[in-house]
Amino acid sequence: SVNVNGYDLFGQFWKPEGTPKYVYIFVHGLGGFITLNRDFYPLITNDGGIVYACDHIGCGKSPGARTSCTVDEIVEETIKIISLCKEKHPNLPIVIHGHSMGGLASIILGLTKSDEIKDDVKCIIAEAPWLSKCPQRNPGFIEHAGIRALSWILPTFLVPLGFQLFTPDVDQRFADLVQNSPLFSTGITPRLFLNVEEKQKFAIENKLNWPSSIPLLYQQGTGDNMVDPASNTEWINELIEEKEK
Repeated sequence: SVNVNGYDLFGQFWKPEGTPKYVYIFVHGLGGFITLNRDFYPLITNDGGIVYACDHIGCGKSPGARTSCTVDEIVEETIKIISLCKEKHPNLPIVIHGHSMGGLASIILGLTKSDEIKDDVKCIIAEAPWLSKCPQRNPGFIEHAGIRALSWILPTFLVPLGFQLFTPDVDQRFADLVQNSPLFSTGITPRLFLNVEEKQKFAIENKLNWPSSIPLLYQQGTGDNMVDPASNTEWINELIEEKEK
């Protein structure tokens, strides 16, 4: 467990059979929880990695209003997990893997905390990071103004997402299990929505400042319906072109 803004967050780790060779920290996405992506943890433990993951504020088994966390709080959470891992495994390299909202948080972590983490974090993986608007649900001017007003009155009010979370290629049995789980959240709060917009803008404006000291593995599928794949691909391509100069 780590404490963020007064909340004791629920975390878990998965150990390999032998002595760990590295630490792998997974940062989950919007509405998710740490065991949602548990299917690939055995790949890490079989490779000798030890997996650490934590439910964000208001997600999974962690306390707080549902999906009320911010990207800043996820960054703080990740920093504290890094410190915990350094304490427990002082000689092991650390890999950060963030998915969707966790991918955005991992990018913000790299852009703003590189001096703090560069000696310990050997790689950041950003999988389908939430860097662009969701094509299924892009609020117009009036709706956006309503969200901003709601953020002053009821910042943690859970607003339904209003779009399909899973693409057709996902096994429907898995989708049903996730969406019926009490750990899953199908909404978003004005507090989080506006914070994500702010961090998306920051990540786009500062992408060329990505630190050379931290390798970035960037993953983006073309069939993703939660972000704009073309915009996400443009983000990394511009960074690649700059680094190749």
